Amino acid sequence: MDVLPRAFIAGSYIPSDRTNVFSILESRDFEPKNMLVLESDPGKRANAGFKKADVAFYSPNRIVINASLDSPGFLFLSEVWYPGWKAYDNGRETEIYRADYIFRAAHLEKGTHVVEFVFQPLSYTIGKSISSTVLIVIGIYFVLCFRKRKNGKGIKKRAGNA
Repeated sequence: MDVLPRAFIAGSYIPSDRTNVFSILESRDFEPKNMLVLESDPGKRANAGFKKADVAFYSPNRIVINASLDSPGFLFLSEVWYPGWKAYDNGRETEIYRADYIFRAAHLEKGTHVVEFVFQPLSYTIGKSISSTVLIVIGIYFVLCFRKRKNGKGIKKRAGNA
């Protein structure tokens, strides 16, 4: 039994909805080393002949893959498709397709590519913005309180202690 690599270039794809994916994957005609089943039809060409994909960096929130193709194809990444992941092909954002029901794929044109998958969920961005705003407001509050104290406006004077 051959094991597929973590990342590879597929030379063809079959568009399908979720209900038919498993029947295609189980078909005798399906070649997992060269075909992908995509949840939608991206309308892109894929017929890669020479192809190479190597994982250059791997961490839970960032994966970098160096790829080389002599014609268009799909980079398959055997990592779970999940909202919040973004893909960048040579620095430009590119679409991530749901492949083989649960995995990720990105379309690549002919040439050499550095593809970076980065986990950037919307919830993280919103949380970061809210936290930054709160820290700024707290900082302004402390600066204003310090200035009032320094000017003597924040110190209460008693009449009997003079």
